[in-house]
Amino acid sequence: MELEHVLVVGAGQMGAGIAQVVAASGRRVSLYDAAPGAVDRGLESIRRSLEKLAEKGGADPDEVLARIDPVGDLVPAELMIEAVVEDAAVKEDLFRRADGILAAEAILASNTSSIPITSLAAATRRPARVIGMHFFNPVPVLKLVEVIRGLDTSDETAAAIVDDGRGTMCSVPARVPPGTSATVVSPAAAPSAPSSLFACPTESRLSLFGSRIVALSVTSSE
Repeated sequence: MELEHVLVVGAGQMGAGIAQVVAASGRRVSLYDAAPGAVDRGLESIRRSLEKLAEKGGADPDEVLARIDPVGDLVPAELMIEAVVEDAAVKEDLFRRADGILAAEAILASNTSSIPITSLAAATRRPARVIGMHFFNPVPVLKLVEVIRGLDTSDETAAAIVDDGRGTMCSVPARVPPGTSATVVSPAAAPSAPSSLFACPTESRLSLFGSRIVALSVTSSE
């Protein structure tokens, strides 16, 4: 599945960083934030970041920014990545709205670090096409993304997001036990977590946004 147009919802520090790396990968980005002035501030932040990276040989800031279009509401795209406030009700409402605007084959992704992907998927009519994409801050610098499957996330959706060099992601994603955070980076980051969580290769590649490393793929149990 071609994911050439990405809608990023939330223009704060995380959302702006996500928009930056997506645009830098050559894709078209629509950037939306409901808060007045947030998109303009996000674009200013992106420019500053790009200018710093350009001093070290990075992409031309104007070329990257030309791929980012500010929009006043949700718009159709092949992929939505949300990075709004970490509030389940807010995110569920957003996923409900996006489900009615984006095409049925579009993928809806969340940057959440704590809310079960399955609960967000339940707010839509496309649970098979909902997935977690947990970026780390600062996004343009830390090339790490956690991809989190909900209970109903399809293999097709996961494959569209993750490419570990063989064209597939982990064959048997680990399942997060009840009461365990849906997001775990590594055994070092969560030494008390059950070892059964670490079932997937730690050197998988997220080819979508410039070979970013996928730390872990898990299935939310809630």
